[in-house]
Amino acid sequence: MVLVHGWAMSSAAFAPVVEPLTAGARVITLDLRGHGASTTGGGQDLASHAHDLERAFDALDLRDAVLVGWSMGGQIALEAWPALAGRVAGLALVGVTPRFTSAPDWAHGLLPASVEALAARLRHRFQPTLRRFFDAMFTPDELPEPERRALADAVLGESTLTPATALAGLEALLSRLCSRRINGRASRWCALRPCSSTASAMRSACRPPQTGWSGSSLRPGAGCSPGWATHRS
Repeated sequence: MVLVHGWAMSSAAFAPVVEPLTAGARVITLDLRGHGASTTGGGQDLASHAHDLERAFDALDLRDAVLVGWSMGGQIALEAWPALAGRVAGLALVGVTPRFTSAPDWAHGLLPASVEALAARLRHRFQPTLRRFFDAMFTPDELPEPERRALADAVLGESTLTPATALAGLEALLSRLCSRRINGRASRWCALRPCSSTASAMRSACRPPQTGWSGSSLRPGAGCSPGWATHRS
């Protein structure tokens, strides 16, 4: 099972679900370029992230994997799907939106003015803005306060993420259109239900496969832009 995190986050965000998932699967958590423990920078567009994901599949020789994308990670998974479809047994999209901002045919996104305000806050108060964004992803009773704060420290406090990288990723999200092409056919995924509860959604959506896996720890990935960790089942 390969877990891909969202915008401005890191693989540490999956800590609450890694242990239960390893009961039935080899779990690999990725740090996207410029995020978490990954020191590799470069483009933050979805195509670049998808190429890194493809290289990780190649480097680890992954087959019959369940690919789980959370938020922007889901868009990256869809971007990589044409290249990975033959090696992916299942695809889970958690809290994924077809469009980050609202539009005439998509009322569930943020107002463009709100995104502009977020970008302005990132430029002037980077860490506090990320903390506020992180807190907004959880319902009040989803995690006890000490656990949520510890998770925020692990995700944000120990990350290589810079304001420039975060802003570039935000710009990439803003440039996405609602319609995509999957397997050569136009596909609108506006029917996806917005998800307000990230951790609980992961627990319910990510069911480990029945077959057992084993693997050794790998982090960061040599010769691959993102870093990764393999969790032993």
